[in-house]
Amino acid sequence: MTFRAMDQVDRPRRDRGRPLPTMGRVERSLGDPGRPLWTVDRAEWPRRDSGHPIRTMGRVDRPLGDPAARAAVERALAAVDRELAANLELTTVFDQTRQPVVLENGEFLRTRDLLAGALAPDARTSLERLYGSLANVEAAMERRGPANTLKDVDRLIVESWEGDAREVQRLLRVAAVAPPPRRPSLLARLASALGRPRRP
Repeated sequence: MTFRAMDQVDRPRRDRGRPLPTMGRVERSLGDPGRPLWTVDRAEWPRRDSGHPIRTMGRVDRPLGDPAARAAVERALAAVDRELAANLELTTVFDQTRQPVVLENGEFLRTRDLLAGALAPDARTSLERLYGSLANVEAAMERRGPANTLKDVDRLIVESWEGDAREVQRLLRVAAVAPPPRRPSLLARLASALGRPRRP
């Protein structure tokens, strides 16, 4: 014997014309040990191609690939890249003349907060470390001996910074041409909200 508790109930539309979810058929089975007590067919939600917007949750309401935000990040990456190129030219001048130079950090300070939220952790850490060592590099340039000679340890400081600067440039250029990150799936966002790891 089957008692039908609810069958294909269509709830009314909202004023804006967006249909609410359509509840599937729910049946209660009595006296049949081969069937579960309750069965639910399915719940249908508005399709993505129906023209109705899909609701999002929390901090991901803004698309991750927003063109204006992406353009601002690309401009910041280009500005820091140019600043590093200029600093490398200054260290080349120092290598040739042994005259100390002052390295620039204005573009990094101006775009620091923006890039902190846009770069991958390894690129962000490398960039911070590189600019954090500017004072040490400039001090090494100042410690010159007779006839503008340079101690091996100070030469190593300058040359190591030059190598690190070129590596950071590479990371910035990779970030500049990388596609915008994909939006997390609904399942991933639900799992994150509930604090549960997503099943593989």
